[in-house]
Amino acid sequence: MDLTIIIPTKNRFIFLKKILNYYNDVNYAGSLLILDSSNKKIYQQQEELIKKFTSIKIKHFYSKYTPMHAIKEHLDKIKTRFATYSGDDDYHLVQGLNKCIDYLSNNSNISSVRGSAYLFELNQNLSKVKDIHQYNSYNYIEEKAIVL
Repeated sequence: MDLTIIIPTKNRFIFLKKILNYYNDVNYAGSLLILDSSNKKIYQQQEELIKKFTSIKIKHFYSKYTPMHAIKEHLDKIKTRFATYSGDDDYHLVQGLNKCIDYLSNNSNISSVRGSAYLFELNQNLSKVKDIHQYNSYNYIEEKAIVL
């Protein structure tokens, strides 16, 4: 898959572990770019965790900046044709990503696409889903972008 998912994180080892397990379990074939502004101890723990996921292409970089500045700082690390942004607690459906890539590949006049978004509320120990809400974050989409 010719896609990089950019994942900023800060001091959230459990969230990073969950998302790496997810992409491993769904056999994600693209790349992950993890931009990490964690404290030194957690950054090192996350570095060790990432090494265990040998079947996923992962680049892990420290950044002292906020997520958007960190992305700008590391744009040169993205080597794929397509890229998307994700929080360390956001998950993309691989089928949906493939659909977006196919659409963009066949419609060069379109600059970006978005799929449906869902919010899963978890219990306190993050082990069970309490509620699910669909929401749309389409207010910020530019003129030449579409929603699939």
